[in-house]
Amino acid sequence: MGLSKHEVKDLALAVWDSYLDEPNAKQPSKQLLGAAFNLSRSNLYYKPKLEPKDNQLRKSIEAVYTKDDTLGCRKVATILGVSKNRVYRVMLKYNIIPRRNKPTYVYNTNKQDKTISDNLLRSDIDQDAYTILFSDIFQFRLTSGRWVYCCFIMRKQTRQILSFCYGRHMTSDLTRTSISRVDLVSDLTDIPVIFHSDQGSQYGAGETIEVLTQNMFTQSMSRPGTPTDNGMAERFVGIFKLAVTKRYRFSSLDEFEEAATKWLTFYNNQRPHGSLNDQSPNEYAKDHNKQEVTNLYLKQV
Repeated sequence: MGLSKHEVKDLALAVWDSYLDEPNAKQPSKQLLGAAFNLSRSNLYYKPKLEPKDNQLRKSIEAVYTKDDTLGCRKVATILGVSKNRVYRVMLKYNIIPRRNKPTYVYNTNKQDKTISDNLLRSDIDQDAYTILFSDIFQFRLTSGRWVYCCFIMRKQTRQILSFCYGRHMTSDLTRTSISRVDLVSDLTDIPVIFHSDQGSQYGAGETIEVLTQNMFTQSMSRPGTPTDNGMAERFVGIFKLAVTKRYRFSSLDEFEEAATKWLTFYNNQRPHGSLNDQSPNEYAKDHNKQEVTNLYLKQV
């Protein structure tokens, strides 16, 4: 005749007591321990705590990726304040892969006879004595097939985007308005400013030169057919396109402005830069006594 539940429990407790009294005794089976303490045997096995932690980190990574899914593990780790190796392991575990594209550069081999302005950044001037602004124009298509043209201005020292304008036509109004809106950043008057761009006709137009003169900006231009002379601006174009215009499809300018504003706010306030000691542009600006650009308002031209 089998033992009752109470008898099994008493026996299990007796075995457990003898195990405690005798250091060299064999550890009781989990079945006996479960019977002694009214526990399911499954509760006696070790349950790792790593899985819930990994799952929580996965959610945090995915939250960052709603803002920018092009970031690698190092930048994500900086934003979240955790180790790079841990973020890498969790991204690998859950197959979280940043979007990438292979940059392509089109070089214009047609030499221009006339250079609008010299490249001051290739001269022997002391660049630390100037605030250097980079600018460029790029384009993308709406779902209707219509082109949209964008012009931005970046401060070299902090990588902040100071101005961003867009419109349906690539005219000098685009560059002129972008330059005019830079005066919202008051600390640009502290030291002389060099305004650097490519040799685009919009930057050489009379209206653009006039507004540069009004703001007391010294103009500098890349050598003809040499986009690497404006490398920081070219790199930003690639980052912006991958994060915004290649991630989403826009049917209207309003849709584009909403998405671009969100990303540019994230870029200035949170997106780490390796060249800025893994700080965001605004964090670096604050640490170096430069004005922060917390809210960037896009302007349609």
